[in-house]
Amino acid sequence: AQYRTDPDLQALHAKVPWIVVWDDHEIANDGYTTGAENHSADEGDYQARREAAAQAYHEWLPIRTPNADNLLEIYRGFEFGDLLSLHMLDTRHIGRDQQVAQTDPNFVELISDPNRQLLGDAQQQWLGGRLATSQATWQVLGQQVLMGRMVIPASILQSAFDAEGNPAPVAFNTALTDYLTAAQTAQLAPEALTATQQALLDPTLNPALPYNLDAWDGYQAAREAVLLAASGKNLVCLSGDTHNAWGNNLTLLDGTAAGVEFAGTSVSSPGFEGVFGFDVPTAAQFSGALTQLIPDLQYSNSYHRGLLLMTFTPEAASGEWVFVDSVKQAEFTAPAELRQTLQVAAGSNVLS
Repeated sequence: AQYRTDPDLQALHAKVPWIVVWDDHEIANDGYTTGAENHSADEGDYQARREAAAQAYHEWLPIRTPNADNLLEIYRGFEFGDLLSLHMLDTRHIGRDQQVAQTDPNFVELISDPNRQLLGDAQQQWLGGRLATSQATWQVLGQQVLMGRMVIPASILQSAFDAEGNPAPVAFNTALTDYLTAAQTAQLAPEALTATQQALLDPTLNPALPYNLDAWDGYQAAREAVLLAASGKNLVCLSGDTHNAWGNNLTLLDGTAAGVEFAGTSVSSPGFEGVFGFDVPTAAQFSGALTQLIPDLQYSNSYHRGLLLMTFTPEAASGEWVFVDSVKQAEFTAPAELRQTLQVAAGSNVLS
């Protein structure tokens, strides 16, 4: 807990109230109900590790413990008059089934399994009850992982990492460029498409697949259940985890608009730019390419660090991403040209 002695963090806690939620690393990377990706038997009993970590969390973080008899039960609700109902969820530990591996040859079928859980039955019922009875204008989910459909063509996904699982930025950029070139050619001069380009654009030969199976994309039936439970509501999902900034439209499997998502960046941890070693111009090109590839993605920033400032009124909800020029020194600026704002009008469920 050494970072808790940071004077800036202490000043922030003194200045404003906090509503906190954990991610996976408070216990172990990519945890689930019975284990974690980086927990092995020689590290002891996972349940004991999880209980000890949950106790430490409640001792050190500013949280009103909902259930002292079960410290893993941190899902809880907050009401802001008739404007906003905030539903704080746990998508990490209490109800999550084990993640499906991207290398599993049957992963497409597995992530569509209607029995796969992310929230668990008890939390799902609690959330469904709150959504059904709330009369607030906005229904807001405060939770950890991306809910938007983040799918990219298989040719790009398969090139992102080498056989040993290491990032392959050169191959990745080549596959990305090839696909975007084919798409542009199809728009401007379809008669000039080569057989290879036609294959790249054929969804049967090169299907769009989710790249992050730790997020809601790995639990598609669970996501559909939440979106259906919020049907007819003004749904806003607030997300984190990826260290990058995202703005998504949320859609049902049949394409119906169901809500929107604002995802905030990390304070200091690197994101895609760290994984692939992008410089600023390359990261900007990468973010722009993603918004072309992913239908529901409206905004992406894969390089800058900062915060997400949300504003809710009866007419609209807006999110402003505020980025700083450096997180490596005490003195910094937040340039206006780095800011980005998106909003959703009440009743629309679409970002603009």
